[in-house]
Amino acid sequence: DKSNEITAIPELLALLDLKGALVSIDALGCQKNIAAQIRADGGDYLLAVKDNQPTLYTDVEGCFLRAYEEEFAGVRHDTFMTRDVGHGRTEERLCTVIYQPSGLRTEAEWTDLQAIVQMIRTRQVGEKESEEVSYYISSSQAAAQVLAEGIRAHWSIENGQHWCLDV
Repeated sequence: DKSNEITAIPELLALLDLKGALVSIDALGCQKNIAAQIRADGGDYLLAVKDNQPTLYTDVEGCFLRAYEEEFAGVRHDTFMTRDVGHGRTEERLCTVIYQPSGLRTEAEWTDLQAIVQMIRTRQVGEKESEEVSYYISSSQAAAQVLAEGIRAHWSIENGQHWCLDV
């Protein structure tokens, strides 16, 4: 009653055993206190970054742009790619992780921030191609494959719930 996700998420997290868990939350839950709570309870966070955190978003995007321009010279990173074909479409997902990123002005405000993640999704349906780029922050230093699977699992749950609500 009279609540929203930002106030409900900490209450839900308090009910869960987060030790060793990778907790993924969409951009609305990308809040400093939520990240701190997940770490305090023994979990790692994987939080989507969008315009609701404009400084962080700009800095994460800029960090990746600089890394690409310098061909990742001196940047500890990892990549993982998947390709799915079916239902008349091809979808590729390229996950790139930068560990211990530099140049994030608000880094100290995010408890144990260890990595930033870029997910590029390219979708081909017939002759039409589309691309979507999304960013994440994480307290985990896991391989790109692990973080990519966490992102994919998050969106499969999200999409499944929307499908159920729609039906």
